[in-house]
Amino acid sequence: MYGLALEDLLRMLFRYGKVTSHEVSLASPLARRKFEEIVHAMIEANALEAADDHYVVRDPLAALAVLRRLGIDPTPYIDYVDWRDFENYVASTLEALGFETHLDVKSTSIKRFQIDVLGLDTVSRIGLVVECKHWSRSRLRALQEEAERLVKRARRFVDSCEWIAIHIPSIRRVRIFVPMIVAIRSVSPPIVMGIPIVEVFKLRDFVENLESYIEELGLLTLSNRCFCG
Repeated sequence: MYGLALEDLLRMLFRYGKVTSHEVSLASPLARRKFEEIVHAMIEANALEAADDHYVVRDPLAALAVLRRLGIDPTPYIDYVDWRDFENYVASTLEALGFETHLDVKSTSIKRFQIDVLGLDTVSRIGLVVECKHWSRSRLRALQEEAERLVKRARRFVDSCEWIAIHIPSIRRVRIFVPMIVAIRSVSPPIVMGIPIVEVFKLRDFVENLESYIEELGLLTLSNRCFCG
């Protein structure tokens, strides 16, 4: 008698980062076929790799994005995503769009700040100051407080541009910075105090349309006083 459903296999895959061929064999024929279809799509997306007797997750968020594309709700498995994988996924998404990225940019001097992901597009001259939030849910007041904190960190970052440019010279080729929050779940409202709050699976589309969104949505931008053209 078959005891594992498709949801069981997916939960094991994301919770433990792998699932064995034996575990797959315990599912019903229908669940096995569907799981193999999903696995094939994940391998094509470089989110999963096949070993001799098991499948291993390479990029959890890329794997969840595959589920979403196939019409399967990824929500039940989001809590298994590690914050490092979250930040790496955001960085790799920006890199695929032509951004130079830097993780965990920080200063411990008088003007302290820490930025999860810094994205620099020297073509559009736009930089992104990204805070990654693994929220399960958030109230409006909490969103406002987080937006306020991000703005303070972003301003401290800009005020320290000469020091940062020593380590990241390309920031001198960025004219403005856009502070933004990338959330692992959809959050409402999507804009708070001029700060966009973008669901991670919508990040690519948002960044591709960023230049028009800045004006249309009235997004907060910070001028880079270290810009050299």
